[in-house]
Amino acid sequence: MKHGNQFEKERFEKAGESDNLTRELLHDVWDVHNLCSCEDLHPSYREDKTLTEILDYNGIDYLVDTFDSPAFGINHRVHSSTESKLRFDLRSSTGTKAPSELDKLRESLDAMNIQPKYATRLKQSTDGFEWFRVVELQPLIQAIEAGLQPHDVWTNEDETEAWLFDYDLLEKMNIVYAKQTQSGE
Repeated sequence: MKHGNQFEKERFEKAGESDNLTRELLHDVWDVHNLCSCEDLHPSYREDKTLTEILDYNGIDYLVDTFDSPAFGINHRVHSSTESKLRFDLRSSTGTKAPSELDKLRESLDAMNIQPKYATRLKQSTDGFEWFRVVELQPLIQAIEAGLQPHDVWTNEDETEAWLFDYDLLEKMNIVYAKQTQSGE
């Protein structure tokens, strides 16, 4: 049992480091007036399954309030360091009757639902991060609706499916809003 507790402690510390880094990078992209993760919104977030489901259902991990625009949501993922070139992933199937990120974003084009406006992806490395990218979701969904196909499809054993898009292509389409590498590029 002690081993399990040590594993949880290390996992929590790593998540904390990632959160601090993500917050710092978000401040670099926007003139942030207020930034909170959805876990900060309610003291019992971790224990309140209903609240967790509501926030997770909408796919929002961070809320950003800038000085000059309405607050918006960010969907965020952290990728561990790998040798492979990672591509932008968008969950296209949940393996259940629950709607996927793709389904929810498609529905939000004409609705006033609270949805993430951007998706951020952070590729961690042993000494910080390799890259951080911000993708604007509305033009991506509009491109998908117009026929953009994923570069690859990833399927998990639980039938969760994600569409993968090459960042170079998204950049050519002006869908990559911002990017930063550890070297400052």
